[in-house]
Amino acid sequence: MWALDVCGWGAGTVDGEPPLRSPAAVECCRALALRVTVELLGDAVLGASVNPLFTPRRAGDPEVVLVRLLGLLRQLLERELPHLRRAVRCESAARESWQRVPSGGRVDTAASIRTSLSRAGQPAPDTWLVRRTERHVDTPVNRLLASILRQTETTLRQIAGQDGLAGALLRGERSLVSRSLLAVRGFLASSPLGDVPVPVAPPEALLRDARGREAEMTRFAGLLGWWRALRETELAALHALSGPDVFKALSTASCYELACAAGLILALRDRFAAVPVAEPGSFAFRTPLGVLRAAFGKGRERRYARRARTAVLELPGGVEIIVEARNFSLDAAADLTELLDGWCNETPGKRIAYMLTPVAAHDEPGDTGSGLRVRSFLAGVAGGGKANPAAEWTTLLEEFWSLEKELSRAG
Repeated sequence: MWALDVCGWGAGTVDGEPPLRSPAAVECCRALALRVTVELLGDAVLGASVNPLFTPRRAGDPEVVLVRLLGLLRQLLERELPHLRRAVRCESAARESWQRVPSGGRVDTAASIRTSLSRAGQPAPDTWLVRRTERHVDTPVNRLLASILRQTETTLRQIAGQDGLAGALLRGERSLVSRSLLAVRGFLASSPLGDVPVPVAPPEALLRDARGREAEMTRFAGLLGWWRALRETELAALHALSGPDVFKALSTASCYELACAAGLILALRDRFAAVPVAEPGSFAFRTPLGVLRAAFGKGRERRYARRARTAVLELPGGVEIIVEARNFSLDAAADLTELLDGWCNETPGKRIAYMLTPVAAHDEPGDTGSGLRVRSFLAGVAGGGKANPAAEWTTLLEEFWSLEKELSRAG
C-alpha cells in the first residue's frame, strides 16, 4: 500500500501490546495519516516530492485512489474553483433591429430620423433603430468548462451515494466529498457556465474545438490538468472500499509513522519556504542559515539495516538528525533507543536522534549530554482524541535549534 515499503514505515519489529490498539485509537491514527497525506499532496511544491511515493503497486489500489481523490478535491476547493470564477469570460456581440415599438435595447434616435428623412422625406420615423449588446456564454471554451464541471458533479454524486462507502470513510473525508459536491453545484448555479446548454459531444471533441482559442485556454491550464488527473484516477476502485477488510493492509504502525513523518514536513513548510526537489521523498527548505534537507526512505545503506529511518534531516550546519517513530511502549522501544544513543555518540556534536512513541518517557537520557531525545508524540491518539502532528513538531523544532547550538558549543 502506498509504497510504504520504500519509506520503511510500519516494517520491522512490532510491539505485541502497542499503545495504539483500541478501535478508537486505530481509527484516529488512520484519520491523521490520511489527513496529513492529503495536505502534503495538495501542496504545490511538496506534492511533487510526495506524489511518486503514492504510485499504486497494483492496479486499482483503493487506498491510493482514496488519497489521490481527497487531494484532488482539496485542490478543487482551494485553487481551481476560485480561479475559475475569476477567469470565466462571456463574448459580447452588437445587434441591431428596426422596430415599430422599440424594446429590448437602446434606441438610436439620430440614425432613425436620418434614415426616415432619406427614405420617406419625413422626420418622424415609422420604425426605430434599436441597438443592443448580447452576451454569449455558449462558446467553445465555456462548453468545455461546463462539461468538466457537470462530469465532476456526476462523479462526486456517485461517490457520495455509493453503498457502503460512507462507512469506510471517516467524518472528515465524507465532509470533503460533500463540500466539493455542493461547491460544484453552487458554482454552476451562480456562474454563467450554468447557462451553457448541456453538451452532447464527448469531452475529446469539446477539447478539440476549444484548442483553437489558445490564448483563452491558457487561463484554464490548471483546471484542465486537474481534470486529467481526476480522469486518470481509477475511481472504480473505490467500490473496494466498501469491503470489511479494505484497510487491513494499512497497519496502525505504518499510519503512526506516516503521521509523524508528514507532520514534520508540514511543520517545516509552515516555518520556512519550501524549495522544489527532483528526488521523490526528498524535501528542501530555505532557512536564514542555508538549506535544510529532509527525506523519507533513507538509512537502508547502513550495515545490518532492516528498514529505512522514519525521517532524516540535515541542518545547514552539517548536523544530521534521525527521527524514529514507533507505536511502541517504552520497554519495546528500549533496544532501538539504545542503538540511537550509540549512533549519536559515534560523532558527538554532529548527530541528533529523536525517538517518538505515543507514551510519555519516564526518563530522557538525551537530556544529560547525548544527542538523543525520547519524546511522547501524538499521545492524544491513544484515547481516540484529537491530535495535530504539525503543531507538536513546531515545539520539537525549537528543541532542534537549541540542541544544535548546545552540541556545537560542547564540541
